[in-house]
Parts: sequence; C-alpha cells; structure tokens
Amino acid sequence: MNKIYAYILRGSGVGAFLLFAMAFLASLYYMYPVRSVLVDSIPYMQDVADQLLPVKIENGRIVEPLDTYREVKLFADEDLNDDESNDMSPFSYRLVLDTRADELDAYQFSDGIYVSRQYIYMVANKNVERQSLEGTYEIEKKDYSDVFEDIVQWASWGYFFILLLSVFMGYFVLTIILSFLSALALHIYGRSLSFDVKMRMTSVIFVAVQILYILLTSCGISMTWWLWSCLLVIFGQILLVKKLPA
Repeated sequence: MNKIYAYILRGSGVGAFLLFAMAFLASLYYMYPVRSVLVDSIPYMQDVADQLLPVKIENGRIVEPLDTYREVKLFADEDLNDDESNDMSPFSYRLVLDTRADELDAYQFSDGIYVSRQYIYMVANKNVERQSLEGTYEIEKKDYSDVFEDIVQWASWGYFFILLLSVFMGYFVLTIILSFLSALALHIYGRSLSFDVKMRMTSVIFVAVQILYILLTSCGISMTWWLWSCLLVIFGQILLVKKLPA
C-alpha cells in the first residue's frame, strides 16, 4: 500500500496510463466473444457465398448468370410462418442477386443489399445508396474460408481498436468527473489535494473497481455499470483519503 500512496501523492501524470491499461484489458475482454461469434459464422458466410455465386462481370455489367434471381435471407425467422411475405424477423437482412434488369426500384425494398445487372443497392431504413459495378472479373463458386478468416481477423482487431479508444475516453472523462466528486471525501477529513493527486487517486480506485466489476459480471452477477462504478469510487475515495499520509 505504501507504493500506492507514494504514487498517488508524488507520482507523475494524472493516471492516464493506468486508465489506458485498464481500457486495453477491458477491450480484449469484450472483443473475445465478438470474435468467437465471427469465427463461428464462417461456415454460414460460406453457405451464403455458395448460394449467390458464381458471378461474372464484364465492363461493369453482369453477364453470368443472366435473367436470374437469387436471394439469401440473413437472420430470417423460419418459425414465423410459411408466407413468403412474412418470413423475415425484425433483424433480418436480404442479399439479392437479380440479373433480370439493369436497374431496380430499391426504394420499395426492405433492408439489404441488392445487385442488378449494373448496380449494387444498399438499403437501410428506406435510405438507398447505389453503386455502379465496375471492371471485368469473375467471382467463382469455391471455398472462401481462408478469405473469411482474414476478414474476421481484420474485423476483430478493427473492433478492438475502436473499442479501446472509446473505452479509454469514457474512463478518462468519468475519472475527471469523479475526481471533482472527491471534494466530499476531502471535506469529511478536512484535507486539500491538488488536481493531479485527486486524478491519480481516483484512477487507482477506478481501475480496482473495474477489475472487480469484470470479475463479478464474469460470474453472472448483473449490475448497472456507471452507477455501480460511481458509488464504489466515491466510497473508495472516502476510505483512501483517510489513509493517505499527510
């Protein structure tokens, strides 16, 4: 504990490194189940590719297959009923290859990606983005598992770095707010600390609280994160201010 006291009272910085280290560990913790889901979805993605491919494009126009309609319904609820117009769940998404026409009236479609002979339409909440097909190439029907594994790796690490940045910023802002709330503990014991000291103290307590939070949630104990964190940090400030050497 003496080293912790020494760091709080005479250390450098405002505890940002501690918060970043905690954000790093938390991001890894939350990334793992997402990556597991993506890895498990690789056979499903291969099945989707098998249903839609092969496709051959020449000069920005699909030449094979022609006059063909292929559709894959992602996240469709097969238990609803057999009515084709009602077999989609609220979270469903359509992937459609329709080479019966050069253009499609995508504004009438549900959320999904629709490919005509010349365009790709991305529909989300009745908003439509259209992109022209370009180039000459062929997408064969084959095993793309290795490609999907690479995509999963990139997607997982991309999600991790975005999560790391957002979690760190969230931790840092909340720690600043909680540092000002340490005025309660300082008032109780009649002490005065500089802003840097209050930040380092709050960072130490906040990291300990987050480790405890992760351990408890891992055991299946559910709680409101921000409320639980704030209350415990304030309680920790009251205990620690009392023990800090004068």
